[in-house]
This record gives sequence, structure tokens and C-alpha cells, in this order.
Amino acid sequence: IRDVMINEVLADPPDGIAGDANRDGTRDSTADEFVELINSTARDLDLSGYQIQTRAANASNVTVRHRFAAGTLLPAGTAIVVFGGGALDTTNSSFGGAQIIRASSGGLSLNNSGGVITLQDKNGAIESSMSYGTSAGIAGDANQSITRAPDVTGSFVLHQAAPDSEARAFSPGIKVNGLPF
Repeated sequence: IRDVMINEVLADPPDGIAGDANRDGTRDSTADEFVELINSTARDLDLSGYQIQTRAANASNVTVRHRFAAGTLLPAGTAIVVFGGGALDTTNSSFGGAQIIRASSGGLSLNNSGGVITLQDKNGAIESSMSYGTSAGIAGDANQSITRAPDVTGSFVLHQAAPDSEARAFSPGIKVNGLPF
């Protein structure tokens, strides 16, 4: 387990209001995409200069989708969720107290058919990475997120297939079972 883990990714928000992952009242195929990161350690971590990058499954060129601002701290055992956009309400209780932010690039542009998402530290070392799509054996276009089951330590599965998901399509900022981290 790395210090910061990619725990959940939503590339294909469900249709209609059910896909409003960022809870701003509107389902948007771009703004409701998200990447959830978890601090798996017992110490606070400084994410200043860390980057979320994406690339197509069969490509080598990467695109920086988010660069964490100076002073971004991720407290021990907590989550931070990077949404593609939207009018975020950082006090919304449905995020379980997790930090929620918008992608610094203006969007995540996660490919529904698959790709690779990588978190690099400020020195360019890979902190966490995940692949999805046909080549990775997990669909990105299933109208639900891809999550670790169990959270943080498990393998990636479709959210609704995770134990305790209670058929929820996603759980940004909270565990699969709906409880805060």
C-alpha cells in the first residue's frame, strides 16, 4: 500500500439526476467525473505539487488533469475527491467530511472506454496508478464508479458489485458502505 491510494474513479456518471456525483443539482458527464484519493497512513501528507494524469489505455502520452495547489494537506486516514467541475458545496454531508475540489485543468476528461490514471508526487515518482477498460478487465462505461473493495486495500471492482455498496453507483469521499473514512 502506498501513502496515497487511488481508491475510486467515476468515468461514466449514471444517466439523469442519479449521476449527480458532485451534488450540485445537475448531472453533467464531465463535471460529475471524479478521482478519490485516500491517505492510507497515520500522518498528514502534503500533496503540494502532486499531479493526477491520464492517458488512453494504448497510448504513452499523458495529460495532467489536476495539479494540487501549494499547501494542500491530506490528513491521516481521510479522503480528497477531485471532481471534473461543478458548483461544489464543500460542507455537503454526503461527502462524509472529505475534501472536495475541482480539477485545476477544468476537467478530468476520463475516457469511458478505458485508460490509465496516475498520481505522481511533486518529484515525478508514481504514487498510485490504476487501469480500467477492456484491457484491464473492468468496464469504465457501466454508469457507476470503479472502487477498491475493500476500500484502500482491495482490488478494483464495479461499485455496485462491491460488498456493502447497497446498489449505490458511487461513493465520493466516503467508504463503499456509506460511512466516512
